[in-house]
Parts: sequence; structure tokens; C-alpha cells
Amino acid sequence: MPKNRLEGFIERNIRRFHERRIEALRGLQLKKVLARKNPYLFRAKNQNTAHDLVRGVLDAHLSSQEEGIFGGFLEELAIFVCARAFNGKKIVCGGNRP
Repeated sequence: MPKNRLEGFIERNIRRFHERRIEALRGLQLKKVLARKNPYLFRAKNQNTAHDLVRGVLDAHLSSQEEGIFGGFLEELAIFVCARAFNGKKIVCGGNRP
């Protein structure tokens, strides 16, 4: 596959990755995130101030969100590359088994 086609796909689709990150931040509600966290873990990690707690929760949330979003992007990239490698034949996840 020509390098420019791969670069074109990435340039067109990386924007969605960044847009989804921003959407995740806009929808973030501290109360909901805190409800899913174990407060004792933060204490054990010596996060004693509100700043430490919020920063730790936010970092953990963003890291988790970004992994999922970026994983989706990589999956789309893999499908794009495979589709070109197999000349547009339908590709089934896990191989081209009948």
C-alpha cells in the first residue's frame, strides 16, 4: 500500500480520536467518577489533599478513556490496512475463515 494512502487515513481519522477525548472530558462529572473509585486507595497512595485526589482521579480516568479510544482507532487502522492487503475482500476478525 502506498505510504500516502496510509498517511491520508491517519490524518482523516486522528481528528476523531482527539474529538472523542474532548467529548469524554466535557462529559466528565467528578461526582460520578468518585463514586467508582476506592477512597482508601488514594489514601494509601498518600494523596491527602483535594488537589491530589482530583488530580489522581482525573489522570486515571483520562488514561483509561484514552486507551479505549486509541484502541478503537488502531482497530480501524488495522481493518483499513488489511482491506487493502486483501484487495478489498471482506475480512472477518480472527482471520478469513469460512
